[in-house]
Amino acid sequence: MSHAGGGLPPITPWPPLITAAAQPRWMVWRDRLLTLGAWLLLALLCRNALITISGEVMQSLGLAENVPAPDFHEHMRRMQPYWVAVGLLLLWVGTWAMVWVLRRRLTRPAPMPEPLDPPSEAARHGADPAALLAWRDMRIAIVHVNEGRMHAVAPEPKQADAAP
Repeated sequence: MSHAGGGLPPITPWPPLITAAAQPRWMVWRDRLLTLGAWLLLALLCRNALITISGEVMQSLGLAENVPAPDFHEHMRRMQPYWVAVGLLLLWVGTWAMVWVLRRRLTRPAPMPEPLDPPSEAARHGADPAALLAWRDMRIAIVHVNEGRMHAVAPEPKQADAAP
């Protein structure tokens, strides 16, 4: 089956997150250290702006006097290397985005394989063709695999708890 845009349907819900996966301890600590490092780097890069803002706040609260006015020309001069770095990163990301788009346009998707006929598919799974057709009609099926043989059953409907 395909959707209106062709190809495979979108994954839902989006974004696909793996939240309950067990992660090794080293990976958790690596992520924590990298996050802390990123925040410290951001604070270091923004220190002049943070100092200026804190001075303005302290002056407005009456806790400090004679806070110099911010010099935006000096600030822009100091920020020039960072703007160059941002521009180079945007150029790099944009280049690889164009490469990705061109590769997607130039690569033809492989056609979907033809579905197996019921007897071939049933033989592949070690099942009876009639049972396979019955499994396909189930909305929800619990599939049991035992030594390469498959068996599907419909789940039992939930019974209402009996009153005590």
